[in-house]
Amino acid sequence: VNGTYQATIGEGISVADNGETDIGWTVSGNATAGQWVRGVPQDNDRSDPPADYDGSGQCWQTGLIDNEPNSDVDGGETILTSPELDFSTGGTVSYAYWMNDDQNTIGSEDYFRVEVSTNGGSSWTTARNYSPDTGWRTDSIDVGAEFGSAPQFRIRFVAADNDPGDILECAVDDLLFESFGCTPVDTCLADTNNDGILSPADFSAWVAAFNAMDPACDQNADEACTPADFSAWVANFNAGCP
Repeated sequence: VNGTYQATIGEGISVADNGETDIGWTVSGNATAGQWVRGVPQDNDRSDPPADYDGSGQCWQTGLIDNEPNSDVDGGETILTSPELDFSTGGTVSYAYWMNDDQNTIGSEDYFRVEVSTNGGSSWTTARNYSPDTGWRTDSIDVGAEFGSAPQFRIRFVAADNDPGDILECAVDDLLFESFGCTPVDTCLADTNNDGILSPADFSAWVAAFNAMDPACDQNADEACTPADFSAWVANFNAGCP
């Protein structure tokens, strides 16, 4: 089976979340203020982001309330949980995140962490613990390498401000869910541009895929893009399509 990217959420393929629509997140937690909200950052110059990460406009941010200059988490934790995703063959989740404490230094009792579940949310494992810094930052989680098969994968972002209270404001944006899937064995691998025919244009498409480290360059089914895939592409091309 040839390794390709196939991001799935329910029956869908390829899931990118830029914060402009809600793909099915849920918000929970016991925080008395500052729960996760999807909206446009207000740039209150109070440890909050001046704008979203990707320039689309909206993101998920703690405590976004119109005309309220305080998006601080207070009195516990707020939890942003994704819908269930099929990562049964592994994959990656990448995202941008914000955690800034320029108004104060948060205490050891406060945190911003990322947790994952491989069983639909029945149990959770901490994947990342973040420390405050300036500006948006990016990260990714290799689900297969770090947690194994996850047919019922969920990810959640947990921001907590416990007593004594500090100023903690967090945000998440530009999420991309990519899961390694499978294509049928009779797929014509050498047809790199997927136009249904084998032609010299497929070689150019393979070179472009290789340079971009796109999974379409993987012609020998080792789930990696290496020079060996060139020889494999030639062999697949000469073998023709099924």
